[in-house]
Amino acid sequence: MAIINCPECGGKVSDLAETCPHCGYKVNSFNQVFAQDSLNSQVSATKSKKKKGKNKIVPIIITMIVLFVVLIAIVVSIMLKTNSQASYNKAVEYENTGDFESAVSMYKKVIFIDPNYKNAQARITEINNIMIEYKEEAESLNSRIASLAGILKYKQSELDSLKDEYDRLPYGAKKMVTNYSILENVYDMPTEYEEWACIVCRVLKNRLKNPDSLKIVSINFALNENEPPSSVQHCVFYLTYTGQNAFGGNVKQSCYVPFITETKKIYMEELFSFDEEGEVTYLLFKYYQNAKSNIIELDPDRIMHLIDLY
Repeated sequence: MAIINCPECGGKVSDLAETCPHCGYKVNSFNQVFAQDSLNSQVSATKSKKKKGKNKIVPIIITMIVLFVVLIAIVVSIMLKTNSQASYNKAVEYENTGDFESAVSMYKKVIFIDPNYKNAQARITEINNIMIEYKEEAESLNSRIASLAGILKYKQSELDSLKDEYDRLPYGAKKMVTNYSILENVYDMPTEYEEWACIVCRVLKNRLKNPDSLKIVSINFALNENEPPSSVQHCVFYLTYTGQNAFGGNVKQSCYVPFITETKKIYMEELFSFDEEGEVTYLLFKYYQNAKSNIIELDPDRIMHLIDLY
């Protein structure tokens, strides 16, 4: 219990009294209103404090979100820049090795990440111009290689020239030479005529004191004019060569060699001598002369290339 002043007359009165003993004012009703006002004030104050607390938290949360987004943007930017540099370096590597197709693909990846990154677009333009420049050369080479198919004899110098021309092309242009496999197959694989010549020259080589000294100067063979090449069963080779003889000196010699195409052997190989003397040589010479219209000349450099490969 507490003593309070009457709100009407100011007299002293208990806060529990119903009315003021001095003037009869209903003190209890006033106390209820006062208590309610006090309670409302406390509730308002509490709400105000909560609101002020919320008002302080919201800016902090917004600031944190903004900082997080900025941080993510920085990380992504660094990652993209690193990826662009890696892709650009790879594109330059492809370009330097002549793999233009892969280089263009990597440059496009760089541009997708960063359209203004270094000179990626300019590099694509330059590569496309190079490919146009090499396209005509590659197509010409492709056509010439295709013409090799089905030929029965080749010149080694021509094959070497085609191979060198192909080797000089950048990697991207080489992909346009779709017939290169023909050149690869021909280069180290003799035709039927070249195979016969290799067999003859290999026997000759093994007869020399120093096999490695053999050098074919010229080589051709005669087919009987009554026997077309497709059905020939024998022929006569005429070759000129240099090599080391039994006395250790280098000699130049020519000879006729009878060859059986069916068995792919020199006729009477064990008894045959690579020289220009004797009756056998004369008979071979006569055969060679009679078949003059069907003499087929082979490339000696080509045969030298194939002797040890085949």
